[in-house]
This record gives sequence, C-alpha cells and structure tokens, in this order.
Amino acid sequence: MSVLCRQFNIDNSGEGNTLTIHNNDIEVSVQVLTETMGEEQAKFINGQINAVCGHFYGVETENSDIKTNLLYAVCRTKAMIFINYSFVYDGEFDKKVFIEETFASFLDELQAVMLIMDEGKDGIYCKSQDGKSVMKLILSDKGRSDLKHYLPEEAFIMTSESGEINDEQIERRKRSRKFLKEKYIYVPAWYPVIESEEEANCRTAKEIAERAVALLIVSLYSECRLSEKMGYEEAYNFVKDIIEQYDADKMFSPKEKEYLNNPDSTEQEQIQFCWQYENLFVMEWALGLVTNMDKLDYPDHICNVPYTVEILNLYHSIDEILEQAQPKSNEQLLDECDFIFCLDWACVDTRVHKLPAPAGLDSGVVVERHKALNWLVGADENADWDDVGTDT
Repeated sequence: MSVLCRQFNIDNSGEGNTLTIHNNDIEVSVQVLTETMGEEQAKFINGQINAVCGHFYGVETENSDIKTNLLYAVCRTKAMIFINYSFVYDGEFDKKVFIEETFASFLDELQAVMLIMDEGKDGIYCKSQDGKSVMKLILSDKGRSDLKHYLPEEAFIMTSESGEINDEQIERRKRSRKFLKEKYIYVPAWYPVIESEEEANCRTAKEIAERAVALLIVSLYSECRLSEKMGYEEAYNFVKDIIEQYDADKMFSPKEKEYLNNPDSTEQEQIQFCWQYENLFVMEWALGLVTNMDKLDYPDHICNVPYTVEILNLYHSIDEILEQAQPKSNEQLLDECDFIFCLDWACVDTRVHKLPAPAGLDSGVVVERHKALNWLVGADENADWDDVGTDT
C-alpha cells in the first residue's frame, strides 16, 4: 500500500486495503490482500497461487527456463493486488494500455509480476528493462514470450547481525548469486550459506592427491568393464600396475575396495563408478594441475575424460604429483563449494517438480562436483569419502 500510495501521490496514513484512483473518465479500483491479514486471506491467496501455477505449469513452450523461473516468481507470492477499471468506451485500447503500463512501471519495486486476463493478451508480464517499452510478456498461455531470459526480482537481505553467519560467508554468497544471475538460475535468497573458512577443515594437498589416484583407478577399471566389455580379471589387471605404482591399496574407500574386489559387479555399479571421472577432474583442479583454469568451468557437460586421465598419467608417484601441484586456496575451494551447493539446489528442485534442469546444467555432473567439493572443504564433520553427503 505504501508503494501504491507513493506512486499515485495519495496520503497513506489510513489502514485500509483499497484505493480508488481517477484520471479523467478512467476509474481504477485497487484492492490489496496479504497473507498477514488473516487465515481466510492467506487461504485465498494460496488457492490463487495454486491455480495460476497449475495453469502455467501445463503450458507447452520452448522457453522452459523462463517458464520455470516464472513458476518460482508466482510461488513466492505473499500478497496480491487486484485491479479493476472502468471508463467511457471511446478510445478503449489506448486506455487499457495506459492502465496496464502505469502499474507495470513499478512492478520491480513491488518485486511483482502482473497477470492480465484479456482476450488476445492473456499472460503474465514484468517491467521491461530495455528502455524501449514499459512492460514485457514473460509467458502467455500459448507459450509465447517477449523475453530471451527471465529471473524473478528478489532482495538479498542476509546479514551478520545475529552472529549466526559472518561477513565472509555473506560476501561469498553474493559472488555465487552474481554468477547465478548471469545464468538466469533461480535460487532462493534465503538459501543457507556453507561454513566459513575458519569453520572449514579443508583437505591437505597429499590427501587430495591420494583421493585423485583412487578415483583414477576405479574410473579406469569401470570403463574397462563397461565400455571395453572386459571381464573382471582383464579389467583388474589393466589397473593393477597403477595400484602397485602408487601403493594405492591404502587409498581406496571401503566401498571402492569392495567394488574392485567383486568380480560380479552390476552394470549399474559400473556406471556409478564411471562417473568418478567427474570427481577426479575436481581433485586435479584443486591441485592446480588443470591448465588455465582458475575456476571450475560451467557444469553443462561431462569432463574431457582422455584429458583428465592424461593429467595424472604424467606422474609416477604421489611425491611427483605434489612437486607439480599448485593447490587452490581454501577461499577458492569454499567459493566453488558454495556455488555448486546453489546449482545442486536448482537441479534437485526442478527434478522434483519434473522440470528440466535450468540453464543447460548437467545434473549428473553437478551432483558429482558437489560431492567432491564437499569432501575438499571437510563437510559433514570431515566425513570420509563414502559418507560425504550432497544434501540441498
């Protein structure tokens, strides 16, 4: 109501939830409903949200990311503004446009979108950002959009005043949200931050190198079984020299040992362990062995497997790896971990709602990177490899 009154230069000292606005022969009545008004109003708003989301969820469109983010915008609704108008029939089209554009002009300030139900114009709109028009169609009920991308407006209000999180964590999340905004990926502004540098127990370079070797071996073994159709003995003999070269028996996790010693592993298990190339790539990046990559690349594709294998093939011992390593700082590890934490939320939430992963993300790559980065920063109380979670 404060925003509305300010926009129309109306005294907002009253406590009502309705306004009547006149402009020549145009009369506009405005009613505001918020969840805080009472149980009945909250129930009504929730019903409206479900109806709008249900309708647009079923819209078929090539603009899947726009549709997903629009659904997030609608689901965040805490208040609704109902606008009804009347005027002398003469100049109907221009008067409708005038009313719509007037309210569209301050949608950003309300962090709002506008649903228009009018023949030929049905759809949800936002304020235009191109300076050429006042409003843009986000999505019509026919799947059309005026936009290439859309991301809901949402204020970031995390502070360190309560003492529960500190400025370092907030600044890290701001950096993550900057990248998310560039990719038009929605993650709630309230989404929890990860631990601070002081709280984290990041792994040593030796721990990372040993984990990389273990991942290399189980990945190669799995590829032999899965892609090359080797039997157990042939595949194990293929990696046996690497195990002996690095004295790697002590580097495997319990599940990895069990897998490597099982001649009857299933195809599903082999696929699962073949994904460890993605974890291996993260370990090599953390050691600074991936050339020209200060930050991990965007996870919309699987890693270059031959290149990932080639990196460690250059070395013959853990000591050789450590001599060449230029480990990333704890700050860099935590930055990447916070970012992937956000990306994994986006992948999981869209999957739950049977929507495609946003912005071309490969959800399989994202979850494997999430596990690797959680291990690197010592998440879950420095959990062992088999026990590291990827909760979102």
